[in-house]
Amino acid sequence: MTPYTIRIAVQTSFSDRKMAEYAQAVCHGRPCFHVSLVQDISPNCDCHGENDAPILPDIGMFASFDPVALDQACADACLKATPIENSQLGEHLAKPDWHCHHNRFMDSNPNVEWEATRPWWRRLDLEQEAMN
Repeated sequence: MTPYTIRIAVQTSFSDRKMAEYAQAVCHGRPCFHVSLVQDISPNCDCHGENDAPILPDIGMFASFDPVALDQACADACLKATPIENSQLGEHLAKPDWHCHHNRFMDSNPNVEWEATRPWWRRLDLEQEAMN
């Protein structure tokens, strides 16, 4: 690892932890209902300044009192969806030498760590808070 990749890894871990902490701060001690629209799924994280054509078709709307279950349901639906052929994901999967990860997000961009926030949710017990 280079100093640059170490710095990026530390920053990513820090921002993942902060996203979970902010979610806990909003939800703690009050009833919350969460809604997610799964559409225009870009090849990179939404935090990127640039964007590209969607890699998956619009999937729909999901809702839950449990933010962790909601995120998992959205991810599961994306992982099962058929990629758009002329998208970055579709082009990667069409390459004969492409190493398929069997994961729509990783196959689109192997540098995206879409599950990175989950350990923080568990540490902060966001799943249990949603059940109360």
